[in-house]
Amino acid sequence: MAFHTLALMLGYRCNARCRCCLWGDELSRPDRLDVEEAKGWIDQAGELGACKRLGFSGGESFLYAREMLALSEYAHAKYQSVAVASTNAYWAKSLDKAREALLPLRQAGMGELLVSADEFHQEYVPLDNVRHALDAARALGIACTVQTIVTAHSRRLADLQQMLGLGPDGGIQWAEIHCTRTGWAATRIPASEFVPSDEALQSYCSMLRPIIVRPDGGVFLCCGATFAASALQAGNLRQEPLKEILERAEWDALFNSLALANGPLPVAQALGAAAGHLYSTSCEACQHLLSIPGAAGRARKELEPRQAELFLKRNILEQEDQKSLAELFRL
Repeated sequence: MAFHTLALMLGYRCNARCRCCLWGDELSRPDRLDVEEAKGWIDQAGELGACKRLGFSGGESFLYAREMLALSEYAHAKYQSVAVASTNAYWAKSLDKAREALLPLRQAGMGELLVSADEFHQEYVPLDNVRHALDAARALGIACTVQTIVTAHSRRLADLQQMLGLGPDGGIQWAEIHCTRTGWAATRIPASEFVPSDEALQSYCSMLRPIIVRPDGGVFLCCGATFAASALQAGNLRQEPLKEILERAEWDALFNSLALANGPLPVAQALGAAAGHLYSTSCEACQHLLSIPGAAGRARKELEPRQAELFLKRNILEQEDQKSLAELFRL
């Protein structure tokens, strides 16, 4: 498998309590990543060539700035990793404050900043902070992506661009992400805000692309909202090496089916579950289906006869994707 990104969840704490948060009440958990232990996990990923990008998330990643800096320095010095951090920019109270926070991280190899900006995050963080973070990051040569969570009647990406005074060609990547009805979103946002989609079972899935590690060592191979689901845990680094976890995951019929179908359609079919029009996103469908007691085990059992087929198809698709990327970079 061609893993390139190791993403470390630094902890659950966050200064905000956004209605869209997938972690919900878990934001009060005191768990935090141990730096020395995490260095060992970085080494395991680095030896497999799976640490070209080192991601940081939370909670709010900048509440763990010391850990983030220490791990960025370690991975950049040893594996030339490029660090990527997701944030709500609460710390960017002025342009000077933003530069002060970002400069040491830039010197430690930070190459990208993912900033959340939408009507949910802006209930807690002034939009000026987002502007300061983007301006400081770009001045330091850090690539920026603005991620906007949207529901049926929320502000859209274009609204945020106008409010920030930044157009689509301002050297910033923009991503509009449909809110997933899980965590607090399931209870704090009206159901009418989630528009059912006939394509929800096959709309998008990141399975077998990133490696995400929680503070307790739990390994997940999906960066969608469903990575909070225990049924998708691939293993735990406190119990076995990363290499063994990935080798087992590579053959996992459930994981391969999600990756190939770009969503949980095969899982729904294996479970004889409801049609996709009940869900607004593939993450919502996956979260709901795999929350059914014993669902993951039943799906694996149903998919087991196709294990070799799914493995081979996913590998062929992965090789084709790599070939396309190589051709693109030659142009």
